[in-house]
Amino acid sequence: MRAVTARAVFRRLRSLTRTVAVVGPVLAGALLGAACSSGRGSSSPTTAPSATATTTVATVAAPSTTRLTAMTVGTSARPPGPYVDITLLRTNAYGVQHVDLRVSVKGMVPRLISDTDGQPVAGTQQNLYTRIDYGDQSPVEGSDGGGVSCRSGAPLVPIDMTFNWSHDYSSSGAHTVTFKVAVCQLGVVTKTTTVTS
Repeated sequence: MRAVTARAVFRRLRSLTRTVAVVGPVLAGALLGAACSSGRGSSSPTTAPSATATTTVATVAAPSTTRLTAMTVGTSARPPGPYVDITLLRTNAYGVQHVDLRVSVKGMVPRLISDTDGQPVAGTQQNLYTRIDYGDQSPVEGSDGGGVSCRSGAPLVPIDMTFNWSHDYSSSGAHTVTFKVAVCQLGVVTKTTTVTS
């Protein structure tokens, strides 16, 4: 059996400390990345209750022992149930008496039922109707979902629609554009933006 000097023990301890100093943060980053990319997080303009994920990271306390510590990482989760996110994006130049708007509607809503045959409506156009008001006393425009209705207990399905709207203003200035979409269970969801013509 070979005798181990104190100097050799301290050299080994320094080597382990350097290894932990390099590997520890890399391991923690990898574990954190795996926890954050597990598909549980999302962003939303609505307030959502927060959930937490716990990641275990190993730290070396001495050459012969390993201590496990827990690190808690906050993530946000969308609440269960229906939701709709609306985006209004102006796509033409400013300073003209005309506006082009791209409207995106995305979310999860209860599936619509066809009034003609009572069957579930297929696809991602799961709206009862849409309306857009350009804020200048002109007639409201929109689309109709057709002969569809809501049914209690319907499963949630994706809603994913994009509309391109255009409007000419008779006078320059700031106008409040209001977009509304009606969906089952949530009713009418509204989004407004101000455009300058």
